[in-house]
Amino acid sequence: MVSHRQKLPMSKKDRLVLLGLLIPSALFASYDGQLRALLLRQIQSSFHTPIASLGVINIPIQAGQFLGFFIVRLSDRYGRRSLLLWTIAGYAVSTALTATSWNIWSYGAFQALSQVFIGGEFGVAVTLLAESVPDVSRGKYLSLLLMVAPLGAVFAGSLLALGLLDTTLTWRLFYLISLPPLALTVLFRPKLKESPLFLKERDLTSSTHAPNTTFRQGVFEVLKTRSLRKATLVIGAVSLLQELALTGTIGWWAYYVETQRHIPVATTGILFALAALVAVPGYLLCGFLMDRFGRRPTLLLYLCLGIVGGLGTFLSSTLTVLGLSLFIAAFFGLGVSPVLSAFTAELFPTHLRASASGWVRNLFANSGAVVGPALVGVLASRSSFGLSVSEAAVVVIAISVASIPLAAFSLDETRGVSLESLNP
Repeated sequence: MVSHRQKLPMSKKDRLVLLGLLIPSALFASYDGQLRALLLRQIQSSFHTPIASLGVINIPIQAGQFLGFFIVRLSDRYGRRSLLLWTIAGYAVSTALTATSWNIWSYGAFQALSQVFIGGEFGVAVTLLAESVPDVSRGKYLSLLLMVAPLGAVFAGSLLALGLLDTTLTWRLFYLISLPPLALTVLFRPKLKESPLFLKERDLTSSTHAPNTTFRQGVFEVLKTRSLRKATLVIGAVSLLQELALTGTIGWWAYYVETQRHIPVATTGILFALAALVAVPGYLLCGFLMDRFGRRPTLLLYLCLGIVGGLGTFLSSTLTVLGLSLFIAAFFGLGVSPVLSAFTAELFPTHLRASASGWVRNLFANSGAVVGPALVGVLASRSSFGLSVSEAAVVVIAISVASIPLAAFSLDETRGVSLESLNP
């Protein structure tokens, strides 16, 4: 039988403990991802790598997120808590190992390993948080967690502006700074509680002697019914197109402003950090709007303005317009993450929620993250299309416009839905 304690929602104290572990971990996971964009030119110089290889190396790195899909899926079978702790430790160690890279391919291998764990951590963390907070304030909690993503860029940009590149270790020091999450994992481990919904689902399955699906069968479970298949494909396609533009432009922005606009590296770091700071209230506003007015109108607003800002960043003729466009792109382009995560949590039952998150985030969205930077690099290569970096970025942003009609006409509203009501 299900115990009375397990039926209760997670207490406020337990939710604060959960956020106490998730927020710093999400900060450093974001920090790791931003380093490649911010240190691209220095890494190229260190390894004497041609521009086309810089785009191509992103493919095996981001492919690590595909493997993270299987980690996320395991949390539907074995629980959210244990998988979360292992993924946090894994990405901290693998990111630190990146500092030992001896060429661009070893760098890519270590970063690919870190992406396996980062991809797993994101899906499990969002699922655990969504299942542990009240339905009416789920948007607020998701925005509080995900708003630290741009702070990872602030942290990285601030370290760059402070001159850490001038140390003996140069760019390698940035990767060694990723170890603190290990200490947090050890500190919070005894206090971290399992998802109440997962515990209830597991005990109900045990009490009714329901058969457990095998790992192989579970991979495609979210595609077996029409409603779940539609939800997976639509939110997955929107996430793919949004990530295509986001990572394709962020990944090359520092390179673009330093080589085409001839902005000094210190100024680049400051602009990068300021844009990330501007994105923080974008996350908070997203949480408020989707709890107050609904998921779908919030998503449409953020998609449209994020695209406008992105185009302005690469088409602007003055530094003032470039900076303003960058801030708009950061506010809405990055700030859309909470509403996409809310849709992913609120369209699927408990026993498939983490698997659905893996499909949407690790497979669909990550496909956009893999293709985006690589596509810009290929389009900007002299041996292929010969576009400038800014022209290539505009092409990628234009492709992402297809996400707007998908979100407008194919997504059902989920504001205020009870996650437990989705269970069969």
